[in-house]
Amino acid sequence: MNTPHDPLFRALLREHRSRVLLHPLALILLAATLSLAVQWLLLPLFLPENSAGLFHTQLITASLFSAVGTVIAVLLLLRNRRSPAVTAAELDAEFHAKNRLEAAWELRNSDHILKQALQEDARNAYREIRFSRRPLEVNLILAGLCAVLTGNLLLLAESRSDAIAAQETGSGGQKTNSVKPEQAIKNTPQNPPPIPRATEHATLSLTLPESEQRAKPLDEIEWEGIGSSSSVFTKLVLTVSVNGRQKCELQPDSPPKQPGKIKIGGFLPLEELDVKPFDLVSIHLTGITRIRGKDTEVLSTPQFIEVRPFREDTLILNADAVSGETFELLNLFLAMQIDLNKALFRIRILQRQSAGQPEHLKTAIRDLEREQQKLSADLEQYLNSEEARRIPADTVNHLEKSLESMKQSCLELKRSLRP
Repeated sequence: MNTPHDPLFRALLREHRSRVLLHPLALILLAATLSLAVQWLLLPLFLPENSAGLFHTQLITASLFSAVGTVIAVLLLLRNRRSPAVTAAELDAEFHAKNRLEAAWELRNSDHILKQALQEDARNAYREIRFSRRPLEVNLILAGLCAVLTGNLLLLAESRSDAIAAQETGSGGQKTNSVKPEQAIKNTPQNPPPIPRATEHATLSLTLPESEQRAKPLDEIEWEGIGSSSSVFTKLVLTVSVNGRQKCELQPDSPPKQPGKIKIGGFLPLEELDVKPFDLVSIHLTGITRIRGKDTEVLSTPQFIEVRPFREDTLILNADAVSGETFELLNLFLAMQIDLNKALFRIRILQRQSAGQPEHLKTAIRDLEREQQKLSADLEQYLNSEEARRIPADTVNHLEKSLESMKQSCLELKRSLRP
């Protein structure tokens, strides 16, 4: 019997290769997948505007993951290295074939008198037996490995193209060519093209206070902001709102007088805003600068300050009137509504800044309306429950007024989605 054409021995060799290669190939696939994930998701967060640095870091990351994965896979392959006879013995033990396949494999190239009988006995023993799915898993891992490696190469190629384009853009104004005077006169067009302007931009962001800060009504909050602009800001203030209504605009201590990178700051006295406990103060930077020949408003992402009572123990209700679970539930309703209020204010900022992206704005409003509708339904269900009858009447009245405001907010959000 010729070994390469015998179905049983071919199946044995496939099973043997799959048992040896499965774990090393799976390790290489894991390393390549982690490399792609780090290059695609993590590194752009740390190097968003440095194309050359991003490409080199991605290349180093890909090389490092590839080297480590390959070395460990080779070590694992050497550890799993064995002959097909060992795999045949394992299969005989798994299927209780009493060493039939191992004996037939060992005698495949010999002239032993029992060779034909042992091979026929092995074929009969394994006639109804299917080997494992490891060969299929190896094929799937190979296909996945090809796809992930292709993704790594395409990502590196795209990053390299971006790095080259950024380098050419940055050094384009420094390239000069020596041209003879007569050639310059001959090649000079009658109407020379206009000299392109430098890239016009303007950004603002708050660095202080920290997001989701809590403060007392008499506290004075320090704020700081950074920004960058190709032109001077003709107006730059800290816009302060309380519960969604604008209260005032604060000038920074040292307003910038030159374009480029800026850093400003100041202090926000909450006492002058006449805030009360549980009010929500929102702040954002507002600037006006010239972009493409016209005054343009630039806004930063808002930050929020929750006004807390002077004494935290005032939050604790009478244990005889309200149970601990009810108190936690009411606090949960309050916290969720505060989060929705913050999201609404962020949408207002987005609405003023996203004139060219209406779809993003509609998606944000639609998601907010859906969450507000869900919260109002949960509150209405609670007010109709038996538990709501055990809480003080004043609390129920406040919750009912809140429910009416929630429903009104849902209606206004739906109207804003209409064309």
